[in-house]
Amino acid sequence: MSSCLGLYIEENIIKYAKVSKDNDIIKIDSFGIKFYDKLHDAIEQVIEETYSYKTPISINLSNENYNYFYVFNLLAKKDIKSFIKTEFESYCYEKDLNVDTFENRYVLVDDIEDKEKLKAIHISANKGELAKKAELLSRYKLIAISPVAIDISNLLEITKSDNVENIVIVNIENTTTVTTIIEQKIYDITQIDTGVGEILAKINLKENSYAKSYEICKNSTIYTSQGKELQYEENAYLDDIMPTLYNIVGKVKKIINDSLNKIDKIYITGTASVINNVDIYFQEYLGDIKCEILRPYFIKSVGTEINIKDYIEVNSAIALAMQGIGEGLQGVNFKKESLTDKLPEWMSIEVGGKNKKPSDKPSILSKLKLGGDGGFNFSLKGEITGLEKGLIRRSSRNNFVMFNIWWSIFSII
Repeated sequence: MSSCLGLYIEENIIKYAKVSKDNDIIKIDSFGIKFYDKLHDAIEQVIEETYSYKTPISINLSNENYNYFYVFNLLAKKDIKSFIKTEFESYCYEKDLNVDTFENRYVLVDDIEDKEKLKAIHISANKGELAKKAELLSRYKLIAISPVAIDISNLLEITKSDNVENIVIVNIENTTTVTTIIEQKIYDITQIDTGVGEILAKINLKENSYAKSYEICKNSTIYTSQGKELQYEENAYLDDIMPTLYNIVGKVKKIINDSLNKIDKIYITGTASVINNVDIYFQEYLGDIKCEILRPYFIKSVGTEINIKDYIEVNSAIALAMQGIGEGLQGVNFKKESLTDKLPEWMSIEVGGKNKKPSDKPSILSKLKLGGDGGFNFSLKGEITGLEKGLIRRSSRNNFVMFNIWWSIFSII
């Protein structure tokens, strides 16, 4: 059974979801939202509460940029890669950007307008920001840093029906991303600067608490134009909510109108999905296109004690965790595999150890832990088992072999 902890991190808020997969059955083991002043402390709390000291972790990419390049589909794979690299270098030159400061990934899809070409969805992220994210979780098993705008499609069920719908996912977090899916393939990603971050900031000026501002959004109900007279009597905070939503829905409508393909359905997700009737509000402005709140396909509406809306709040974190267990597009991971990632699990060091059950005979391996000052504490108290003796011998042999290999390499250099 594989498992992954998804962490969606934004300013002042962390959404988390621990997802496991056993054969084809996916389930959510734990999830929640935390507001923080100190990010590092908040992450440690999430790790501890979800017992994820050794669980693989997947987090979101931040401030990424999307560009689109078009290549002929008859080109060899290496030529396509070279062409896209050249195109991005030209883009950086035009924008007066240093190309060496970016890490890049891309996804290829068929170009709808020209069947002889491929469309490259090019994603770039600042190497400095990636390093900071990796450092933030250096004590844990970080396996993926990927863009939520792509991962969010993991929540949709892939069907083999001939009647495939074209879909738009509007993910309204601090900022908004609009992911267009044509024939079950991601075809376009549009970023909108406006999002819930703007709403929370306005309410926070009055309440001086992001947690309370979030709860106000969660308990707010918006109406269609027919019920406009009622809404301001019930909730004075709608003056802070409605202008932002109106701006977003207007831009989404333009994206759909500019699309060369008929859009059949719109899914709304992100923090804004907690606002009651937000889907009805979108429906009014977008006409005949069906609007729904995005629900992970594997979560059933019956047979669970947890409100479906509680799951939906952390959709971004669920999508990231699903990416970590092998769902979705795997080529968009910005986390570079390090030497420690390649080590077998028995050679890894347990951090914290609070998720381990006590035993009558503590093993030596359980006594190796990270000290509070960053140093190592190693105790030889307790009985050494036969397994531990074998592991120690194996470790010694491996270390001796690795030492000789590296010594030879450095000697040659």
